[in-house]
Amino acid sequence: SSLTLSGGQLGLTARARTTPDNFLSLLDLTATIADPNGGRVTLPVAGNATLVQGGQLRVAFGTGNSEDWQARLDVDGFETDGFAARRFGLGIGGVARNLQDPANRLVTFNGDGALSGITSDPGVEAALGNSVGLGLAGLWNAGEPIELAELRLVGEALSASFTGLIDGTDFDGRIQVATENIAPFSGLAGRSLSGGLDLVATGRVMPLSGGFDLVFDGIGSDLTVDDATADALLAGTVNLSGRLAR
Repeated sequence: SSLTLSGGQLGLTARARTTPDNFLSLLDLTATIADPNGGRVTLPVAGNATLVQGGQLRVAFGTGNSEDWQARLDVDGFETDGFAARRFGLGIGGVARNLQDPANRLVTFNGDGALSGITSDPGVEAALGNSVGLGLAGLWNAGEPIELAELRLVGEALSASFTGLIDGTDFDGRIQVATENIAPFSGLAGRSLSGGLDLVATGRVMPLSGGFDLVFDGIGSDLTVDDATADALLAGTVNLSGRLAR
């Protein structure tokens, strides 16, 4: 009925409830991360030090008389090794219906967000620009995988979209990456690149095992990769296809 945690750099208040078969039916949560003295906070995550100036998470799921739910995440002053952003904001909402009926539960989600004030190496900054927009939508029906209608990322020189099914952590669907000019990725590749690329990958990605099985199809326009032989083969419009699996 009530959970309160306070002290140091973390503050949290929450209440929650589950159904008889342990499905979440209520979550009312507010969490904040901030240093009382105004300093930066080191997050307890693996790898290199990850710092934030502050952050807040708010979740209202099953809290009112309607079926609507909302969540909001805001982070200021994010910084990790080789990458920093001034602000990240993400808002998600949807409908949670028939939560007391295990056979007919339905949860939808629809959200958008942005990562702004990006600072990184020149290749990343050229590809993403100063900000990246994010949008997502989908739904889950009882007994079925999550249906991802779309997850879309849009940066300065790059756009990517994902559509398909998520079963546990496994993704089965379609991934599309498009850019009018791959030159901004020269820094990441360690060689001079140019030309346009529109590439679609269809298949499965299994993050926990590191496995994947993807079929590629796309078009390149006036591609160059700083190799005389390859550049001659890639001149003009090129159809790209193949399969990569592990």
